Amino acid sequence: MKNKIVKYYGTILIGILVFLSVNGMGGRLAFGYGLGDLLYLLILWGITIVYVILFLVTRNKSDAKLIINVIFTIPVVWIILMATVWRGVEYSWNGEIFYTPCRTEVQIENGERKQKKVLSMCSMTYYSDFVGTWNGKELERVSGEIKIPFELRKYMDHPIERVFIEPDYLNRFENGVATKVYRFELDTLKVNREYKLEGEIYKIVDRKPVIRARIN
Repeated sequence: MKNKIVKYYGTILIGILVFLSVNGMGGRLAFGYGLGDLLYLLILWGITIVYVILFLVTRNKSDAKLIINVIFTIPVVWIILMATVWRGVEYSWNGEIFYTPCRTEVQIENGERKQKKVLSMCSMTYYSDFVGTWNGKELERVSGEIKIPFELRKYMDHPIERVFIEPDYLNRFENGVATKVYRFELDTLKVNREYKLEGEIYKIVDRKPVIRARIN
């Protein structure tokens, strides 16, 4: 019984270490210290390699394996804590185990159902250039592609023929106070006139994308 517990515990520990190492190599594990994360990843990989070697060397020695399991549990727990609740300020703990590069929250309001979708949207990746006709409420797409992350497509109607737009803005700082300066006002748009715009999705309402846009 003791041998089985030691054996399976060791196997589980290897599984955890390999899982963490693979996600570390894939860039999905973060410690919140920027380039300093590399040090923690090297420690993680070192622990994994050393433990696997010791696990194989002591595979027929239950007492030795038990001691090794106890010793290596401590750094494994430490690594897990450093990658989650003890993460550094550059990517502090937000309740999510894995790191999401260019983490973006998109609000979805389809009918009474409201939710937030967290996904990776790096700057300019989904920047769209399109032409549309303003009907007083929304923009009817005439030409151009509305770039939408794959994860959001199921929340919208396709093809995308109409979009809501909101003016893009700049932050102007005066005496330490930020003021939004909008690039245009919606009530200045003329009905049935074509406009060439560019911008990026930041919200979904009634199965239509909301684009924060500027007029070219």
